[in-house]
Amino acid sequence: MEAAEDTNIMSIVDEPAPKFGRNYVQFALGGLSLPPMSQWIRVTERMRGRTVRKLAERLTGNTRSTYASLLPEQRHQVSLIAGKDHLGKALSGHRHAYFLIWPDEHGYPTRLIVWRPEAAFTEMERLALHAAAEKPIPWGGEVAVYVVSLPMPMPLPRAFCDPSCAWRSVTPFVPPAQRHQFRPNGRPRPGEAPERAALRLLLRAGMPEASAVLESGVPAAVVPLHETRLRRIERGRIGGSLARRGFHLRLEFRRPVEGPIILGDSCHFGLGLFRACDERQP
Repeated sequence: MEAAEDTNIMSIVDEPAPKFGRNYVQFALGGLSLPPMSQWIRVTERMRGRTVRKLAERLTGNTRSTYASLLPEQRHQVSLIAGKDHLGKALSGHRHAYFLIWPDEHGYPTRLIVWRPEAAFTEMERLALHAAAEKPIPWGGEVAVYVVSLPMPMPLPRAFCDPSCAWRSVTPFVPPAQRHQFRPNGRPRPGEAPERAALRLLLRAGMPEASAVLESGVPAAVVPLHETRLRRIERGRIGGSLARRGFHLRLEFRRPVEGPIILGDSCHFGLGLFRACDERQP
């Protein structure tokens, strides 16, 4: 069930995030060439991969250590970063860290947020995250983005987490892989439309009733997905790249709900990220 890691929805936080960023760490992104949205997931994947390796190094005292070389009790210590339990199985409940790119008002990817719904980051996890940012992260050939740690008290963007009735896609929403959007004859299944899929995920998380519509003027686009181990095996068997259609949605609730809202496939790497629509929220 490894692929289930990024195909559902995190729980929307009911209480305000802890002060001073105890459950998040932020970084500024920069460079002469910033990645297009289609490559953001490659940056977040590599950031998490580096963080897991830095944790493995700290736990073993060996700079060559990787997740695969960890003992079960050591794997447990990195589970809320790696998203896997001590047996290497995907965690349930979306309790582990999300690695997200947050764009500025012009759409440039200028901030990387590592956020977790409940558990505060440990000192060891924070040190590993900062160590992972010491070198630029490549995203296309020899092109790389620089990652700079931001001060811990710096608050999250208001549109990331403040209460709002309306939420709009920042990155494409990709419906869960287990759902089939089309019948064998090629016709779409009405119940599997992306709007319906998003509403099901919200209801599954215990959210109040909402409406969802496709953003007008924003066509669906094929986007790369996070590759789990099982997906890499499958892709190696059938060939091709791992990518599916993603959609931009607008969600409307009857009363304000707190964010962040992140749902769908590869959500732990930044797909399916929404922002509050209140124009006062930067």
